[in-house]
Amino acid sequence: MVRSYSRVEKILMEIASGSEVISLNDIGQIRYGPNGYNLYMIDITDKENGSGRKKNVCISAGIHGDEPAGVEAVIRFLKDISQGSPILSSVDITLFPCNNPHGYEAGKRTNGNGNDLNREFRKRRPDEEVFLIKRGLAGRSFDLSLELHEDIDTQGFYLYELKKETEASFGKDIINIISERYPVNLNEEIEGMSARGGVISLEGNESEIKEMIQKRRRWPQALYQFNRGTRHCITCETPVNIRMEERANMHLLVLEYLLKRIGGVTHEKA
Repeated sequence: MVRSYSRVEKILMEIASGSEVISLNDIGQIRYGPNGYNLYMIDITDKENGSGRKKNVCISAGIHGDEPAGVEAVIRFLKDISQGSPILSSVDITLFPCNNPHGYEAGKRTNGNGNDLNREFRKRRPDEEVFLIKRGLAGRSFDLSLELHEDIDTQGFYLYELKKETEASFGKDIINIISERYPVNLNEEIEGMSARGGVISLEGNESEIKEMIQKRRRWPQALYQFNRGTRHCITCETPVNIRMEERANMHLLVLEYLLKRIGGVTHEKA
């Protein structure tokens, strides 16, 4: 399926131009032949409200071009939050809305070089998209990182959770929220790793994850951020066998819960 990245750009610019809490930052351009794509990082903060140290959250979508529901979810989220939100009194957000523009338009997992960008984060000389993302992340620390993915092989939602030992787990609560409306993958093994109730975590996978951190060259973004100090990393995987709108809604349910949880806000809507 062919999608338009210029449509995404136009929507992002329209949202940011009418918002006092959203800043759209062009962090560089990627070129494949005659085609150029600007990559964006968005800062969401309410400088007028809030006191003390705010929590910092990073959200990423679209690093695999054939997983478009995350991009649609962040567009809907930006529209909802553009005029402010109670959550912004306690949380600042850094958002990467579409990290693989070429793949997004082509409907392909990989970028214009045929590379899986979510395996490039340990390389000293990664593809340009990852270089720009890492440069955007430089000097920033996060309490939570959320990545929005999809899985063509699953019949239900599941997630990966990496966290520091002192952090409370969010995985079970997220699964409970999703399972009220959508199917969950309850297999005991998912993607070759041990899973419990739709959650793949350090528990039961200690040796595999330790090996990934120490030995593997092909790090995904979540592992890169966790290794650089992010305290809690959640990666959501939605099944592609249901409508796009519903897949995007799964991501939004997770996002709303996490922002409320980490921000300590109990309002009806984040």
